[in-house]
Amino acid sequence: MSKFSNKRGKSKNDTAWEKLFQKYDILEKISNTGFFEIGSSSINEFRESRLMAKFDHHANLPDIFKKHKLSILPVSRNKYIIGKFNSYLNVKYDESLEAIPVEFPKGIESIDYTNLYSESSALSCAFNIGIINNLIDDEETYYTLYGRMSTGKFKFNINRIADYTQHNVEVNNAQCEIDAGFESEKHFLLLEAKLYDVDDFLIRQLYYPYRLWSNKIPNKEVIPILMTYSNSSNIFSFFIYKFDKILNYNSIKLVEQKNYVIAPETITHEDVSEIFKSIYYSC
Repeated sequence: MSKFSNKRGKSKNDTAWEKLFQKYDILEKISNTGFFEIGSSSINEFRESRLMAKFDHHANLPDIFKKHKLSILPVSRNKYIIGKFNSYLNVKYDESLEAIPVEFPKGIESIDYTNLYSESSALSCAFNIGIINNLIDDEETYYTLYGRMSTGKFKFNINRIADYTQHNVEVNNAQCEIDAGFESEKHFLLLEAKLYDVDDFLIRQLYYPYRLWSNKIPNKEVIPILMTYSNSSNIFSFFIYKFDKILNYNSIKLVEQKNYVIAPETITHEDVSEIFKSIYYSC
């Protein structure tokens, strides 16, 4: 039986990637050179590349990638590089960290903080109740950008898993997506948001935007941040990172974790009095 043979229960990505590995002899070429570059047009032969090359967490990788300790990164709008790269960073929640209570403004009615249904709604809530300002010592921030944009051109080194050497990668106007950018007088915060707790994340989601905006606004400190929120726990967790060496993809270090929770509404004597009045007059 071929090592690429299909089995029942495999995902469409698994099946398509096995066919691609077989057609282009990808494992052999990675064994010889340490990497393999593949174009979107080649991936599209079997399945749309936009569905085949974005894996936010290690667990999302196709089976053949996990089996051979491979990952994939975009290097342009229509080209990707595959290799035994250390592309993901583990996330460990500090269970002893107490959440900072934040009051929800009474004047806001268009945000239901008990049902933050998307990453953008969670980010909007965090910004409008003052959490983002608190991340940088209550500096006033402005919600300035989000969405897809071109990375520009840059080079970086990434660690290989096999022998801990580094591979040099050249990026030429690849596409990156920023969940939110917040700017203050001295800082620019780049946020990647997840609407669930995570075990790890793809460093590229912070590193590519970090390289782009470090070049665009060199006079401000660019701070890469991972935010996770779960409706089950109602905890906003922020992992504040820095890159010790701008040219090193794996130089990312955790600076601090901060947790926040929206404080429950307090019931005052006036509230109780109003409730009794409404009951009395309705009888």
